[in-house]
Amino acid sequence: MGNESVQYTYVTLWTAFSHLKRMYDEAYADQQAKDDALALRLAALNMAFYSLEAFLNHLIRAIKPEVWKHERRYFSGRKQINGNKYYGPIGKLKFVHVLCDREYDENSDSIKTVIEIKQLRDMMAHGQSYYDEPDDIKINDIHIASDLKSNPSLRFIKCKHYNHLIL
Repeated sequence: MGNESVQYTYVTLWTAFSHLKRMYDEAYADQQAKDDALALRLAALNMAFYSLEAFLNHLIRAIKPEVWKHERRYFSGRKQINGNKYYGPIGKLKFVHVLCDREYDENSDSIKTVIEIKQLRDMMAHGQSYYDEPDDIKINDIHIASDLKSNPSLRFIKCKHYNHLIL
C-alpha cells in the first residue's frame, strides 16, 4: 500500500455544513440579515446532503469495493446487485442499509429527512420552480416557515422533516 493518504471528503463537507449552519444561526438571529439567512440555509442543506452522499460512497467503497468499482452502472439502475436495482443517492442509502443488515423504512423520520433534502437539492440543481405553499423546514428545530410564507418569491421550497441527518 505504500504511503497512501486518505482524504475523507464527507468530513470536509460536514465541516462546511457545520460552518454554514452556524453562520445561518447568526444571520437568522439578526433582523437585518434575513435574506442572508435563507441563502445560508439553502447552502447548508445542500452541503449536508453532499456530505451524506460522500459518506455513503465511502462506506460502499470500503465494504464492497467490487460494487464501487462499477458504481455508475450499479447506481444508475442499469445493473442489479443481488437481484435488486438501486438508483442514485437514495439507492446508495438503501444498499448501505442492506449491507449493514438494517431495515430501510421510508416512513422513518431520518429517511424522510434525507428524501426531502434530496428533493430540495434536485429542485435547486435542476432549476425547478415550486409554487405550492412551503412547509416548515427545520435545522435542528429552528423554524423559519413564517418568513417564507410572508415572501411569495420563496415559495419554491418544500420540506417537512429536516430534524437530523444521523441515521
